[in-house]
Amino acid sequence: MEIDVLNLYDRLKGCPLFDGIARTDFDALLSYAHARMRTFEEGEAIAGTSEDRAHQTVGIIARGAAVLYAHDEKKHSYELERYTVGDVVANGFFYLADIGSDLQLMAKEALSIVGLDADRLYETRSNSGAHLEQTRARFVSNMAKAIADQQKEMLRHLSILATRTTQEKILRFLYAYAHDTSSLSFTLPFSRQQMADYLCVDRSAMCTELYKLRAQGKLKVNMRHFELPPQSA
Repeated sequence: MEIDVLNLYDRLKGCPLFDGIARTDFDALLSYAHARMRTFEEGEAIAGTSEDRAHQTVGIIARGAAVLYAHDEKKHSYELERYTVGDVVANGFFYLADIGSDLQLMAKEALSIVGLDADRLYETRSNSGAHLEQTRARFVSNMAKAIADQQKEMLRHLSILATRTTQEKILRFLYAYAHDTSSLSFTLPFSRQQMADYLCVDRSAMCTELYKLRAQGKLKVNMRHFELPPQSA
């Protein structure tokens, strides 16, 4: 699909992935990396093409959001991670079915992904010229940091899921959110169902544990607003 580069730059220029990369350099980089656009409808599974496989595609979300779901034996779906504009969706995510996994990457809403050829981005030598080489090096550095940040968030999520009880999951999640907002009093920007999906627990069971935690004095809750006591050392 032909790419509207002007519109794409306007969408992505504020993302850390393109920090320090000017408009003209952005155009040159996309051309050099054989950029191509793919679109997905809301609810559509994101799968790779033969071209993605051949070139180890690096996907960048340009519009919408994608969600990585896990499915249990009862066919319930749980949201593991969400990816939004500017996030990197590496080639491996396009082929989750190859490992016989119950994981699935899906478009949460109308989605556009820009694919870049990794072999062009990572090649050790090229004849692209000194300026483009600097742009490519800057982009690869930005991408390494972006992926590291995504992995950090995924590891934190895994640490929450690794706790043994629903109450522990809830408290670890809420204190992590409090840390991000630098406040023990905050309002979550999502529903109970979304919170349950993130914690990979049943919504009604989670709500029951929230009421128990409130009765035990371990938190205050009013709709989406939470207040937590300071954690003991």
